[in-house]
Amino acid sequence: MTENRQPEKSFWDINQYRKTIKRIENGHKSCDDFVAMIQERADLEMRYTKSLRRWAEKWEEAVTKGPEYGTTLLAWKHTLQEAVQIAKVHEECRCVLTAPDGPLQNVQRWKKENYHKLTFGGYQEIRDAEEGFAVAQKDYSKQLNKTKKVKKNYHSACSASFKADEELASQTHSTTIHPDNLKKLQQRAEKMLNVKEKYRELYLRRLLECHGELKQRYIEDMTEQFEKCQSFEKKRLDHLKEQLLLFLKSVDLSEVSGFANIYNQTFRDVEKADAITDLSEWRVKYGTGMTQNWPVFEDFDANTDARRFSVAPRKNCTADDGNDNGDDFDSDDFENEEDEGDIMADDDVTATTSYANDHPYDTTDSHSLYDNVTPRSNIAEEQTETTPYDETQPTPSTTENKEYTELSVRALYDFEPASGDELQLQAGDIFSQIGAAHEDGWAYGRLRDAFGLFPASYVEPL
Repeated sequence: MTENRQPEKSFWDINQYRKTIKRIENGHKSCDDFVAMIQERADLEMRYTKSLRRWAEKWEEAVTKGPEYGTTLLAWKHTLQEAVQIAKVHEECRCVLTAPDGPLQNVQRWKKENYHKLTFGGYQEIRDAEEGFAVAQKDYSKQLNKTKKVKKNYHSACSASFKADEELASQTHSTTIHPDNLKKLQQRAEKMLNVKEKYRELYLRRLLECHGELKQRYIEDMTEQFEKCQSFEKKRLDHLKEQLLLFLKSVDLSEVSGFANIYNQTFRDVEKADAITDLSEWRVKYGTGMTQNWPVFEDFDANTDARRFSVAPRKNCTADDGNDNGDDFDSDDFENEEDEGDIMADDDVTATTSYANDHPYDTTDSHSLYDNVTPRSNIAEEQTETTPYDETQPTPSTTENKEYTELSVRALYDFEPASGDELQLQAGDIFSQIGAAHEDGWAYGRLRDAFGLFPASYVEPL
C-alpha cells in the first residue's frame, strides 16, 4: 500500500523564506558565542598565568630555605624560572586575544557594524530581509490564492457530478421509479457535468496565469532577495573564518618569538650543575678545606677582652657580693696550675717581670686584670659605658634560667672574630639570633654548637 506523503516544503512556497531570515538572526547569536568563547579562553590564560607564578614563588622560597646548595641549587632555581617565563608567554597570549586588533574585539566590532538594533527590538537587517521577501511574493501570492480557490470549486463540482451520475445509473434500470423522476435525475447529472467543465476551464486558466509572466517575475524577485541574504551571510562566514585563524595564531605558542629558547636556555642552565664543584665548595666552606684554627697563646687585651668579662659574669654573682663580675677565675687558679704543671719556673721570673713592666697590670694578682671592666649590674648606671647587649639579652650564664626568642637569620658578609666571645661568620650561614639586637649594633646568637656575639648589621632575618 502506497503511503500518501506530503511533499516537502520548498523555498518557493509562500512564506517558506523563514529559514533564511532565521539564519540572519542565528548569525548574530553566533557572534555572541564566539566572543564568549574568546573571553573565557583569555580568562583561562590569566588564571593559568597567576597559578604558574604562585607555584614558582612558593617553591623558590622553599628551595632557597632548603638544604640544597651550590650549582645544583642554581639549577633548581633555573627550573622554576621556566614557569615564570612560560607564565609571561601566556599573559601575552591573553593580551593578544583581547587586544583592539584581536579576535574578540574584531568580532564585537563587526557585529556592531553589521547588526543595527531597532528601537522596539530586533535588527534592521532582519526586518529588511522580511520586507524584501514579502514584496517579492505579494503578486504571486494573490494569484496563487485565486488558483487554489478555483481548484477547490472544481473539485467540489467533480464530486457533485460523480454522485449525480451514480444516482442516475442506479435508477435507470429500476421499474419502480416514475419516468418524471428519472428525467429530473438525468437533467441534474447534465447540470453537474456542465458546472464541472466550467470550473475545469477556469482552473486551467488560473494555472496558466500562475505559470506565465507572473511566475517569472516572482522567481526573479525571490532570487534577488535571497542573493542579498547569501551575500550578507558570506561576509559573516568569511569574517568568522578569519577570526578563527587569528585565534589559533594567537594561542599557538610555537609561533611565539623566543618560546623555544626558554627551554633551550633552561636546559643549558641545568646542565651547568656540577657535583664536583659543589663538593669542592662544601669542603672549603664547611669541611677539611676550612682554616685550621689550632690553639695559640693569646695575651689579654683590655680593649676587647674586657667586654667579654662584662657580658658573661659568674653565675649567681652580683655586683655587691664582694667579687668582680667580669672575672671567671680567682688567684687560686694560678696556684692550682703551678702545682699541676709548674708553669712558673724559676728561670721564667725574668720574662714575667719584663711582661709586667710592659703592661700596666699586676700579674701577681688576677683581679687587677679586670679593674677597668664594668660589671653588667653597673652598666645601666654608667651611661658612657656600652656593651654589645643589655640585661635582656641571653648569656651563657643566664640562658639556663630564662627563655629567649630565637630568630633565624642569614649572614650577609664574612666576619672574623676579634675575640673568643664572638662568632665567626661566613656569607650565607644560617643560624639563630637570641633576643633582640643591642642599641650599640651587637647581637647574641648560636651557630651550630657555638654561642657568641656578632654585628647585627651583618645579617638579615629569614
